[in-house]
Amino acid sequence: MNRTMKATAAIMLMMVFAVGCNKPDEPNNGGNNDLPEEPVVGLFSINDSTQVCFSPGNLQYQASTNTWRFAEHQWDYIGEGNANISDTYDGWIDLFAWGTGDHPTDTSTYMEHVVYANFVDWGVNPISNWNGFADQWWTLDWSDWHYLLYRRNTDSGILYASATVNDIYGLILLPDNWDESVFAIIDYNHGSPFSSNVITESQWEIMERYGAIFLPAAGVRRGATLMWVQEAGLYWIAGQSDPFAYVFYVQCFGGTVGMPNYCPRYAGLSVRLVRDAE
Repeated sequence: MNRTMKATAAIMLMMVFAVGCNKPDEPNNGGNNDLPEEPVVGLFSINDSTQVCFSPGNLQYQASTNTWRFAEHQWDYIGEGNANISDTYDGWIDLFAWGTGDHPTDTSTYMEHVVYANFVDWGVNPISNWNGFADQWWTLDWSDWHYLLYRRNTDSGILYASATVNDIYGLILLPDNWDESVFAIIDYNHGSPFSSNVITESQWEIMERYGAIFLPAAGVRRGATLMWVQEAGLYWIAGQSDPFAYVFYVQCFGGTVGMPNYCPRYAGLSVRLVRDAE
């Protein structure tokens, strides 16, 4: 279900599968019989009455075929390939200017360019490796992120943690129904370094199976120039503050989590979509 922007933010498959929003591949768990037969739904509250689940990876786009997809793994990001952004590029990009769901290859650095005047959610597009239908996903706004990070109640009492997963810096989001016995998060203090929780690919496979989400630090693009790879991860919020837009910096220079902050709308940032839990 697509989501409309809230007015207050301006001031600052086929069917849903029974296992939930994410569709991870069957893991090769090396004989570990403790894994559930089906993935546990990772439910995340964004207000007192609504839960969502996250897409299985960051959003990616290929201009030459006009194709959208989710990254194969949650830690995947394109990196330097984003410097090749163009209308005809046959590779993939994953850093987008604000609200460019209908024009994802724009790189103008003119602050008030007409292409950035209105927010078009990336979730309006069909996702090729989901179910091929449009309007299945949407972008969280400021109030959603604020509740998810600071106000929701969880079974474990842990909301997020900076981490290194499969050698990639990023932020782990733990669902409302997280079972802490699955994997013990060592340090979940605000501002903790990425090295606080070092998680291998096989360990993450189990955590993901139980609904954990990982947001990689995928860098930032200005025009066609990539900056801060492996040091910063900024994700767009569905809201604006003229002539800037809100941004959620989930891991910026050493694991700090913060929001809201501002970024010029032409900046190329990561996009992670959600959908209503059903």
